[in-house]
Amino acid sequence: MREAVNSALQQTFTDWELLVVDDGSTDGSPAILAEMAQQDPRIRVLRNASPGGAAAARNRALSEARARFIGFLDCDDAWMTYKLETQLKEMTAVNAALSSGAYEVMDRSSRTIGQFRPRSGVLTYRALLGYNRIGTLTAMLDRSLCGDVRFNPELPQSEDYQLWLSILKRGLTGICLRETLARYRVHGGTLSSNKLSVARARWRVYREFEKHSLLASAFYSLSYTFTGFMKVISMRRQQFFPPVGRA
Repeated sequence: MREAVNSALQQTFTDWELLVVDDGSTDGSPAILAEMAQQDPRIRVLRNASPGGAAAARNRALSEARARFIGFLDCDDAWMTYKLETQLKEMTAVNAALSSGAYEVMDRSSRTIGQFRPRSGVLTYRALLGYNRIGTLTAMLDRSLCGDVRFNPELPQSEDYQLWLSILKRGLTGICLRETLARYRVHGGTLSSNKLSVARARWRVYREFEKHSLLASAFYSLSYTFTGFMKVISMRRQQFFPPVGRA
């Protein structure tokens, strides 16, 4: 958690507000967060009485946020120091409602073990149906363009994916940057968990929320599964052959 908060404190763009949602933690997090908030007035701590999950925590922050641009950061991940500055510059240049970028993958000890580098350029609804190129830890929204959006708590493993689709479906501009914007932490040597449950959640996105036909939903599901499998293979390879110049 400290690493995540510190990565926000170290941003080259300094005019920000950090909303930390304590989703019913039972460890020493509240005391640590209170101390950090006391040291920097840009940090505001919100506490949920009981755990509500990622969607509920993010929605709580969205409801309390006062800024035009919104980014997301889980407690075990980290942003690159230039993340906010880079995205603000690129988004305002093309009037983008949504942006994302590449990210490094690190293990529990913060050692880089791989990279996820999606194809950069314009993000479109149709392309995103085949695979989610947007890592939530790299995402940024412009609320003056996309409005008062929320994550769907009915989709606990695809709430972010469905939100990105709903924004792009409206014809708003999305961009994926070449820059590595963040660092994503994996635990226990795994790159994701409960694949079947995630696949079911994606199926619900296609059928229930995006209203695609049975055939189209099957096609998008297969495309997503294949691309995801290739991503895992690439990550595994990088664990044995780390990127040159990285620790």
